[in-house]
Amino acid sequence: MQYLIDGYNLLFFHLTPDEDLKKNREELISLLDKKFKALSIKATIIFDGFNQISHHAEHQFFETLTVIFSPKSQTADEYIIERVSCAKKPNEIIVVTADKNLAQNARNLGAHSKSPKSFLKEISNKQSKKELQEKVDVKIKELDD
Repeated sequence: MQYLIDGYNLLFFHLTPDEDLKKNREELISLLDKKFKALSIKATIIFDGFNQISHHAEHQFFETLTVIFSPKSQTADEYIIERVSCAKKPNEIIVVTADKNLAQNARNLGAHSKSPKSFLKEISNKQSKKELQEKVDVKIKELDD
């Protein structure tokens, strides 16, 4: 599955933003990249690029996370819907947003949607399962030795 994350929507759900929006955004990106790396998840987080000079999206690539700032003329929501509508397999896309209109539009195009709360819970559950499996693997190795 491919995740398309409504960036500011998740940011404002996850953090209490202070005066430094850029710092909050960078903290979220860093946190997600670390968690996704540990869980082998690839995702794209899209932020509104209202401060963009260019009419093209700006991309930043991390190990497991692609960060996109939508073009100046397009909101993040519009960019996400465009990505879903151009996808060969929209049913393999999960749009993470609390925006009901965006979620419904994505589902109408064949994608799935998750709220930020359920997405973060899913990530947390995957992390717990991975940690448990690692403990089991260590015990099995100790028994084999």
